[in-house]
Amino acid sequence: MSTTSPNKLIVEPAYGDASWNTPLNANLVTLDQALGSSFTVSVGTGGTTTLTSSTPASGGVYWYTAQQLLLSPTGNLTSNVIVTIPTTLGAGTMGGAWIVLNNLTSAQQGSYTVTFQTATGTGVTIAQGTAAYVFSNGTNVYYADNNSASFPTFSGTVLVAGTTSVTAGSFTIGQAYTIQSIGSTNFTLIGAASNTVGLAFVATGAGSGTGTALVAGAALNVGGSISPTGVITPRIQAITTATTITPTSATADIYEVTALASNTTIAIPSGSPVDGQKLTLRFTSNGTGGWTFTWTTSAGGYRVIGTTLPTTIVASKTIYVGCIYNSAAAFWDVVAVGTQA
Repeated sequence: MSTTSPNKLIVEPAYGDASWNTPLNANLVTLDQALGSSFTVSVGTGGTTTLTSSTPASGGVYWYTAQQLLLSPTGNLTSNVIVTIPTTLGAGTMGGAWIVLNNLTSAQQGSYTVTFQTATGTGVTIAQGTAAYVFSNGTNVYYADNNSASFPTFSGTVLVAGTTSVTAGSFTIGQAYTIQSIGSTNFTLIGAASNTVGLAFVATGAGSGTGTALVAGAALNVGGSISPTGVITPRIQAITTATTITPTSATADIYEVTALASNTTIAIPSGSPVDGQKLTLRFTSNGTGGWTFTWTTSAGGYRVIGTTLPTTIVASKTIYVGCIYNSAAAFWDVVAVGTQA
């Protein structure tokens, strides 16, 4: 009596079986499929999609014999996606390896997650628009390629988004965000270039509606050293003039006033600074000059260390003020002041 293998249900003919060529040819097809075929898994609009030995084949390919599993939706997600595979197909524990593609667009996935796992164990998350090589040991699903001896090299801008989600109506003006979900919010009214999930913007208003955004400026933890081969470009935010100036520590390394045209108060910088964060203030006067500075020296403001805060600025001249945030003291310590001669 013939038996089947546990992983791909390959038929194992018994000694003396007639028509042994039929299962043999079918087995060769199965092996061929495992080396290059794909199977589309419909994940609907979210929830759990369960793959079993009874899941119908597609184009003659079963999910367990395919090399690639393409996770595709029927619309925009309304909940997280969980795709489960069994721990056994026939006799014995089932294992296997697949290339799993998250075939959802950013608009379709929104803020929800896509997980591939066993029915009774744990699994892995497949990021939007990416593919992962994964395997099951019959208990859990794991990444098969997370032990790389080399690491990726990035070119262009690498944006690190935070994990704190803020709902429209609570955005802080001047704070940088990354759109997480659109909902009923029109982000173009509060500083965004478009209503696109993943787009970074600086809030110009509190917003309204049900949309959410992630606070930007999260920490990027690097084990080892960073050896840049080019220039690290600072974040520069500029205004022309104001009677009250509020530097934005969350979005600027250099905060610039390009043509000061009045006496001004330098307010406590906005944002949530971290210990040791540096902020440079650059003031340039218009052609009139003689403008005065009033510095906020209460907690969260400016504390002088070994220098003197400027009180006036001459026409068409520039002043630099270098600050380092001291979280223990809750002050921006002013450690350097430079005035153009």
